[in-house]
Amino acid sequence: MVRTRRLSRIICLVVIVCLVFFGLCGCGSRSQSEPKKPTPGMEQKPRAPEALDSILKELDAIITEVDAKWKTESKTALKQATELAPSLENRDKKQKQEEDKQKKDESPKSEKSSADEHQNQSTSPTSNVAWQNEIKSLKKIHENWNMVEPEAIKAGLTTTARDNFEQTLNVLTQEINQHRVEGTLFAAITLYGHYADISQLFSTPIPAEFFRVKYEIMNSNALVGKREWETARTHAARSLEHWGHLKVQAEGIEPKLLSRTEFSLHDFDQAVTKKQAEVAMIKGEIVMKNLQNMEKELSQRLPSRPTAGTAGTGKKV
Repeated sequence: MVRTRRLSRIICLVVIVCLVFFGLCGCGSRSQSEPKKPTPGMEQKPRAPEALDSILKELDAIITEVDAKWKTESKTALKQATELAPSLENRDKKQKQEEDKQKKDESPKSEKSSADEHQNQSTSPTSNVAWQNEIKSLKKIHENWNMVEPEAIKAGLTTTARDNFEQTLNVLTQEINQHRVEGTLFAAITLYGHYADISQLFSTPIPAEFFRVKYEIMNSNALVGKREWETARTHAARSLEHWGHLKVQAEGIEPKLLSRTEFSLHDFDQAVTKKQAEVAMIKGEIVMKNLQNMEKELSQRLPSRPTAGTAGTGKKV
């Protein structure tokens, strides 16, 4: 009887020890075999197609090209406005010159006028030759969007975001085909803002908030050129809101660069608030340079993502 009880206890102890031993082994092997959960962030999103980078590159190219045209037109308009109020001496001189011209033979004058007109047409900033770069970039954007669109929809692109991008792209197409400088600039900037909504669907080294900050600055800077202060102020304030989000995501960026960028954003916002056009233009250029440097550093976080060019905007005063 006693032996039976002892034997039962021994068997129970052996069973308990075995259960504990195998249980510990099972936990250890399970912890090693279980895959690590992906950290929240870029890893949870599909990898960005190469065509997405091409869209950004060509869009930046259009903004750069048309911004240069806009600044040229601004200088021409200023020069024309100055000549609308000539001095008394210059006006008398001009009248005399017109009288002398009337005495000349009409036929040579007509031929000269025709030649001058032909020369002006060939050098006009709105000629087809002058818009070749924008048209070429525009076609590439359409082609690359055709490649990105299915991937974006698969990644969760909403109907609203899709319509906004396509409608703005259509507006940009019309403005470029009509050679309208100001309309092209603002349409391209607006499309840049919608690009951020596409970019956020994919795994990219440059956060979508970066493109939103840059969009707001470009838009505000261009509106300062038109002296539309209230709307410019709204966009400048929004750039600071997006910057607050971008700052958190900008891992690995040089602290001094982050600090310079933040100060430049505040300086630009202050200049716009005070309606200081000349100061705002200078501060805006500084912001764009800082953002360009940030873009280069951010792009290095993933070697597969090349840096797209950074375009500035806004009229010079």
